[in-house]
Amino acid sequence: MLNYSIRCVFPAQTPQFFILTVQSNYFLADLEEAIRNKLKSLCNANISEISLLKVNFQEHIGETDEALLHRVRDYLQQHSSDARHAPLPRGTSIDCIFPPEDMRENVINLLIFNAEVLELTESLATLRWAYRKGIRDNLTQTILNMSPSLEAPSNAIKDAKNVKQLITGGPVYINRVPVALFNSALAKLQQNIDNPNFPVSPIDVKKASEYIARATQFYASEDERERGIKSAVDSALRSKGTWGQTLDWADNIRPDGLWKSKSGNFFVDFLELKNVPGLQGDPKLQCAGDLLKVVRSDKYKDIRGICNFPAVFIGIAGSRLQVSIAVYIGAVLVSDLVEIDLSCLGFHASDVIIRVARIFTALSLCHEDLKAYYASIERQHTTPLDISFLFPQPISATKAQLPNIIYDRPLDPEGRPTEEVPDFERRSTALYLGTFVGKQVLIKFTRRYNETAHRALEVDGLAPKLYFCGDIVGNLCMVVMEYIPQAKCLADHVVGAELLDVLPLVIEKAERAIDLLHQRNIVFGHLGYRNIMVYGEHDTKSVMLVDFDWAGTPGVDHYSAAPESSTDRYDGVLPYSTLEKGHDLGQIEQLKTTLADLEKSLQMQGVQMTTQPATL
Repeated sequence: MLNYSIRCVFPAQTPQFFILTVQSNYFLADLEEAIRNKLKSLCNANISEISLLKVNFQEHIGETDEALLHRVRDYLQQHSSDARHAPLPRGTSIDCIFPPEDMRENVINLLIFNAEVLELTESLATLRWAYRKGIRDNLTQTILNMSPSLEAPSNAIKDAKNVKQLITGGPVYINRVPVALFNSALAKLQQNIDNPNFPVSPIDVKKASEYIARATQFYASEDERERGIKSAVDSALRSKGTWGQTLDWADNIRPDGLWKSKSGNFFVDFLELKNVPGLQGDPKLQCAGDLLKVVRSDKYKDIRGICNFPAVFIGIAGSRLQVSIAVYIGAVLVSDLVEIDLSCLGFHASDVIIRVARIFTALSLCHEDLKAYYASIERQHTTPLDISFLFPQPISATKAQLPNIIYDRPLDPEGRPTEEVPDFERRSTALYLGTFVGKQVLIKFTRRYNETAHRALEVDGLAPKLYFCGDIVGNLCMVVMEYIPQAKCLADHVVGAELLDVLPLVIEKAERAIDLLHQRNIVFGHLGYRNIMVYGEHDTKSVMLVDFDWAGTPGVDHYSAAPESSTDRYDGVLPYSTLEKGHDLGQIEQLKTTLADLEKSLQMQGVQMTTQPATL
């Protein structure tokens, strides 16, 4: 007689994952009794009425229990009725209900639920539904708001007014957001192109030489140039492109070159060429217009929620070669990777040829990665409420392994949840809520971050718990920290009496935090109201500092040069000034002055005040 090991999940408020070992000659009643006993031993609860749903639910490699639980609850919410319409047969033994071929490693065999679990899944589903519907509605509205009068990309880029419409507060953002953040295939391409030791073969170099020889010739027209170089481009990319195809379903655009996914339903590369640089517009911008037209098409309306349409732009203008990467997240985000003029090889001819060989070889590898990405998109079961298009797919710039994050929603620049597709036009960071090792976390992507400063304050409870800080491709830093939903920044304490209530504790904790940093020769640099968080009630209030982006060594490191970053700096400190300890101390004095002014103002109004001394 064989023993069966059945992998079970009970997705209650306190979920239970367990393996139940039963004999193969058990019947359903025996199995149900064994499950009740197991649940009683695990959560000390008498659960009389249970329903069983047989599944073959594959666990993903590296997936956390929290992420698996989300998927299980979503599945149960959609399929719980199957347990009623197709119940497990009561007169059949376990080995017939669960044949051996179903009992695979890392596969859940049985979902266990009752009325309480169903109520929980419905409640969670309702909240998620409302939020996700808001995001998808906003995405749809963003698409609809694109000007229908936008000309064909080939014409639009010739007119300054149309170009302005595209890139000034419009649907195309060039070099504002590192695109590598949002697609791992594009991040890998950037990493390979930036790698001076990226390997190429003599054959790759030969193909690059052939392309350069053809690209540096003079042609009478764009058509002649296309005929002259396209076979060399196909050869260097190791893939034959589709040249001059009109896309009647995308406002009849006609890109010079297209490279498609395996199914032919998506595009991995857009190529536009100009005979001479500067004439007839910018080929890169024309590629952006092409992608914009494609995304707007009704052909893709059902998958916009799971796909951000990653693509490579290849711009050729005479002997000039441009490579950019792009995604669509409410706007076409473009990052330039390389621009190289091949007209004069000169002393560095060998280096230039090898450089071009590396570019084309990296592009050919990216082709395969993007084809795999789009194949996975087509295999996915999408729903009208999927919003995974929003979320990052970073890759590490070092040997450090990135944390396995399950993203939940984006945040606005102030760290508040938003029900709109993020507008990256004037942002210098990207913020998200997610789950890591079963805990709700805030994920931040920023240009730089002082991990040492954060950890110095974390030890004393003066900064959120820091789970991870590391570099990612795109010249960014990924930061994962504790999320405290009830925390409010000091700027949100706008009422005089309310601000007066928290300022004494804020000043005390800020002085303690700054002293700890200064002992380590670190300047915080941005002790403004937005970077001081207050949470808790009454006598249990606590204070933390956040945003260690520009903390650094006094007299050595600098403030950001960006003018919009001046909001939280000490008065009179100019962009790119060196950090000084006096700036932190000056901001504490400003807090004390604010407190004194508030006390004086409220006293003049006859308000009775009782200020309790704060304790560390």
